[in-house]
Amino acid sequence: MEQGVIVGIGTDIVDVWRLRRMDSGQRESFNRKNLSPEEISNMPDTNPETFMAGRYAAKGALAKALGHRGFSFASVTVLNDDSGRPCFKNPDMLLKNRDPRETYSFHLSISHNSDHAVAFVVVERIVEKTRNTWI
Repeated sequence: MEQGVIVGIGTDIVDVWRLRRMDSGQRESFNRKNLSPEEISNMPDTNPETFMAGRYAAKGALAKALGHRGFSFASVTVLNDDSGRPCFKNPDMLLKNRDPRETYSFHLSISHNSDHAVAFVVVERIVEKTRNTWI
């Protein structure tokens, strides 16, 4: 029997125009510090700033949901699953002092328009309950 408990919620919003105003050197530095190599290789040719802003907002929301910023943004990868939903790749590496009986689900939503990108993260802990049986 399993029971899920929400252990963290985070949200973040990013101004897309701040990224659009960057020159090529600033953009390269921003990408190196905040995007994983896989994200950089998946960056679209059209409107890359909305992609960058969405990924950055997702990582900011993740840090808030976890309650710490004990990771570099470039070490976290945001991908899209087969249905197109955004998801974190291997987020369990970010958990500290994890009980081996627990599993975690990370729920991510990203939305953007031409001006802003927003992300929302919910971290859910699932504890496997065991039944005590007496002989």
